[in-house]
Amino acid sequence: MPGPALPATVVVPDLPAVAPYAPSAIMWVAVAVALAGLAAVVVIAVAAPSLVRQRVRPMRALLVAGAVMLVGIAAAALVDSAARREHAAARDDRRVAEKAARDTAARDIEDLYGVDLPDSPLLPVSSDAIGGPDEVVLPDGRRLECFYGTLGGIYELRCGGDDWDSAERLTPLGGTE
Repeated sequence: MPGPALPATVVVPDLPAVAPYAPSAIMWVAVAVALAGLAAVVVIAVAAPSLVRQRVRPMRALLVAGAVMLVGIAAAALVDSAARREHAAARDDRRVAEKAARDTAARDIEDLYGVDLPDSPLLPVSSDAIGGPDEVVLPDGRRLECFYGTLGGIYELRCGGDDWDSAERLTPLGGTE
């Protein structure tokens, strides 16, 4: 019974990008409320001497304005910290997906080329990137510094040079490219 068919190519995984963190509109509204409360505190504090002369006590207004400011600050902090946690979770999910994609690609490259890759190969997980160099054991037992390229969305292995351009392209085990 024949063994499993070797893949003709190893395709680069299509992993979704994680957008950079950006504060939400709700957070900016909470900041605006806090700034409005701060402005009210300043206006009341500046006007306090003339209000006292008119027998008006500004303390209640100061407390209300201060409370509005504190509520705005607390709301902004809560919304921002929740958004940052969500963004960190998305980044962690991306790292896990990259690790899984890198492990799968490494196994597929080993099968396709008959090589032994290091435990943590420097494989790129995005198209049109170059990774390496890594010391790779070739099918004939030689150890060479090799580079991984993902040009055109397909993994390619080149070994023996100082960089991607000077390295020699390896032929897959089946002899086809």
